[in-house]
Amino acid sequence: MFTPAATGPAEVKEIFKEDAQSLIVELQRANASLIQNPHDEAAIYQMDQTLHALKNAAKMTGQNDLALIFGRMEEIMEDIKSDPSTNTEEIQKELKTIIDELDSIIIKGEVEEAELDTLLLKLDAILNKVLSVRKSEDERTKRLRELFLEEANDLVEKINNDLLELEKVPESSTVLADLLRHLHTLKGGSLMANFNKIGEVAHKLEDYFQLYRSQNAETKLELLPTAFTMIDLISEMLRAIEIGKPEIVSNFTARLADMDNKLFFLKDFGLVVLVLMVMLLLSVRRCLRVRVIF
Repeated sequence: MFTPAATGPAEVKEIFKEDAQSLIVELQRANASLIQNPHDEAAIYQMDQTLHALKNAAKMTGQNDLALIFGRMEEIMEDIKSDPSTNTEEIQKELKTIIDELDSIIIKGEVEEAELDTLLLKLDAILNKVLSVRKSEDERTKRLRELFLEEANDLVEKINNDLLELEKVPESSTVLADLLRHLHTLKGGSLMANFNKIGEVAHKLEDYFQLYRSQNAETKLELLPTAFTMIDLISEMLRAIEIGKPEIVSNFTARLADMDNKLFFLKDFGLVVLVLMVMLLLSVRRCLRVRVIF
């Protein structure tokens, strides 16, 4: 075992890659057994434990996107472990295609945003199949909501940490990239779980930080308080969902106004400046013509 803080980023990635590849081999073996016999409890247990180990290894080494994927696969196997009769050859074949994709991603060393979205969509579809075998619609909706809340709260914490880092280093492209990835994942998960208002706020924050890129350091710092306010709003919406209330909280529209105003300013300010410059140039030219005539 190693301590990431005492190891360089490149070395950490190599250690994770080596450990993950051996665990993927174990995962493939368990999966192959389950394709042959979907109710093999020993193979179900082995697959569940291997996914747990992969998730933890990814978290420890900062591979957060992979940790999210392995965590989602572990949730699927936890449901199957609690009732092996819900497992099918078809489900295991679908998991096999994902395991093979993950093997390639681990060798490559990174998950692209499009790959992350596609894998999460596939895993959500598989989870729905598992849940639909033994649970009513209400129970399935409740389970999916629980999974969403767990993931969303984790992402909100990461986004808060990203914002705190940007307060220290507003020009950091690495932190900004992490922040945008976390917002994108939150947006996608919200929309898939039908929490569209949370998805709307996350989408607006994505736009906000795309425009943030081009600002100077002083302006960037001025933009951060609004972002913190929006993350507080999302946290409040999640708490409302947790206690069974609607996601739209008090004064939702009014509380979005500050960010909407800043978005309008950031999008249109450059155009306004350009128009004013053109008008100024035209005015100067007219003045010069008048002087020449006289």
